[in-house]
Amino acid sequence: MGSTVLRVSDVQAPLPLPDPMPRVGRIALRPWESSDAGFLAGAGSDDHLRRFISGWPSPYSFSIAEDWIAGQDEARRWRERLDLAVMDPVSGRLLGAVGLTGFEDAHRRAELGYWTAPDARRRGVATRAAPLLARWAFDVLGLERLQLLIEPVNMGSVRVAEAIGAVQEGLLRDHSLIAGQRRDVLIYGLLPDELVG
Repeated sequence: MGSTVLRVSDVQAPLPLPDPMPRVGRIALRPWESSDAGFLAGAGSDDHLRRFISGWPSPYSFSIAEDWIAGQDEARRWRERLDLAVMDPVSGRLLGAVGLTGFEDAHRRAELGYWTAPDARRRGVATRAAPLLARWAFDVLGLERLQLLIEPVNMGSVRVAEAIGAVQEGLLRDHSLIAGQRRDVLIYGLLPDELVG
């Protein structure tokens, strides 16, 4: 018997968690846990992340992090988003995050996002973690397109998108409201046979 593919356009079931959790070398994905609130609050105070992540509260407190983690099951239940922590499976150290949001079931597509903690940047963390979730989304959820929305000046995220095979398709003017300002974003598309990693 072959594995079952869950087609998001065919059902309105809650978003499942990957099982088993994807892993490659010293990069593994896992659900967020209540004990991660300190890490998340620390990342939320990073100027670089606050500059580029839409909707990130400022200041980002420990209690905000706790509430966000506690809301993960509900977010999956309502098909709003699926967020996973990125960690080193050997040391247990948290490195960042990857997630899916903006599910459009009728079109079998969603938005892929990622970020890396300040002390884990420039080590290929997102370049190895993002394909793990993207491959699972294609193979298990049955998605046929992932989109990435990235500010043109966010060269780190641009490099990750291009390294995993995403193709730049255009510029969306004044698309996103980030830190109270309207910002242009580049739109990247990623199809299953383009994924690298």
